[in-house]
Amino acid sequence: MTGNTLSLSCTSSKEQDRLVFKSLVGIISQTSRSARWSYLPEGYADVVFVDLDDAKPVYPHAEPGKPMSVVVGYSTDPEKMKRSVFSLKKPARAKEFVGLLEMLESHLANKDDLTIPYMPALNLA
Repeated sequence: MTGNTLSLSCTSSKEQDRLVFKSLVGIISQTSRSARWSYLPEGYADVVFVDLDDAKPVYPHAEPGKPMSVVVGYSTDPEKMKRSVFSLKKPARAKEFVGLLEMLESHLANKDDLTIPYMPALNLA
């Protein structure tokens, strides 16, 4: 995925949360070994962090001609985060953020491969 640029945004009512993601992406984009990440304050993004602690979380809408954004739940409440395939606990920590971006890079690189399950397998034991 070298040379590929992926976009990221955050839907939160708190300016501080949006600034945290913008800052983290700025730092990570200079050190990433694979994909380059850019922060978009608005519009379509490959990955959208949704603040689940907002009274009414804002989810991305489908845009014609573009793949659906990958949603990452962002919250202080572990129960709210369980509802998301991808999640990040507040406050965002660089180590967890980098690990999540690596997972998202892999997911986005393989999302059109129908032999790879889209959702993680459930453990029913």
